[in-house]
Amino acid sequence: MKENSYLIISNEFLKELSSSSQFEGELWGVLLDEGSVVQLLHSEKKDSTKLSGYWLKSQPLPSNDTLPTSLENKLESGHLLAFMGQLDLTLYRVTDQRKLVPQPYHKLEIYASYYSRTTGLFDSELLKNKKVAVVGLGTGGSVIASELAKAGVGRFVLIDYDRLEVHNIARHICGLRDLGRYKTKAVRDYLFNVSLVMEVETYELDINQESGDSLSNILKDCDLIIGATDDEYAKEVLNQVAWKLKIPAVYGAAYSLGFGGDVFLAFPPHGACYACFRIATSDDFSNIVPENFKIKDYGTLVQGKIVPQPALGLDVHFISLIAARSAITTLLNRDELVMIPYPGNYIRWGNQPHPKFFERALESQFFYLESNVQCPVCHSAELLQATLKLSLEQAEIEAKKLLASIPKVEN
Repeated sequence: MKENSYLIISNEFLKELSSSSQFEGELWGVLLDEGSVVQLLHSEKKDSTKLSGYWLKSQPLPSNDTLPTSLENKLESGHLLAFMGQLDLTLYRVTDQRKLVPQPYHKLEIYASYYSRTTGLFDSELLKNKKVAVVGLGTGGSVIASELAKAGVGRFVLIDYDRLEVHNIARHICGLRDLGRYKTKAVRDYLFNVSLVMEVETYELDINQESGDSLSNILKDCDLIIGATDDEYAKEVLNQVAWKLKIPAVYGAAYSLGFGGDVFLAFPPHGACYACFRIATSDDFSNIVPENFKIKDYGTLVQGKIVPQPALGLDVHFISLIAARSAITTLLNRDELVMIPYPGNYIRWGNQPHPKFFERALESQFFYLESNVQCPVCHSAELLQATLKLSLEQAEIEAKKLLASIPKVEN
């Protein structure tokens, strides 16, 4: 630590030290700008921290500028020595001559200050223990996760099997130093850097390859699921699991070339599910490329995944922000916020005019989609009954009879 370093200490750090049952320990801090800025934000060691000194509790301040005998062999030049009293902390810095000099610091009420700009909209404490799964951590999913973390969501499940490549960086929240990393790990570290309270689980997997039970075990404790993958098959799998678990879900998608996008909200066990949404909008998205766009493969699905087309990150981010805001209003009850939820469960946003969708730039459209009685996901029991002319109970009985009638194969 340099002689003129700017040192900040969080109130949370002081509380952690004062509540410790130990009488001495190590100080772990973050050193920035070649050591000219030092942050003591948490008392425990983390990946980003370095040993910055030591602390003592319930001991008198040094009567002269010499090092305490108990730490004489541990303290090095530039280290901090903290004396923890009942109400405050007194800090010293070790000089090159192994003497102690007083070290000024700035105490911050970080948690209260962090959420001061959202005070009055909703109580951020209400989001602290909410658990949100984000499936797909590309341009859209990474921004959604970031905005939810900044709003106060404290628990995340991140799912994606891709690694960050050079072409991702132009539109992603992560940067060049994250090249080659799993998107889950890179976004996790980004969230740790923007939020004070954060628990993150990461899963590097393709949900198309996972069993329903396996995915259910991962998602079962979530309060909300974000479907941000551009793989439609994956969204269908996610929809089936979300509906089975009765977990609300927000699905977001940006249209190719970034001319717009949409957000759909599902609230099981009521209303439309994502399969209903797909049925209702299937005609809208056939042949949506006008001649003047001159991109032949626009909107083409290859193995369920939309062929990537050029789009500015800022155009995609419009859709991500709408999805993130929808997620917040879904997580909170109406009486817990001043923000008014968007009307309907289907939002369409246009970044620019489009002959089929948007008359003008920055146009928003709101719809309410009813559930489809022919939907195989949210009306599976009714569909089964209508197809087989049997009740669910009768179908189960007949299925058991059929299985019992199949002769066993002897080895």
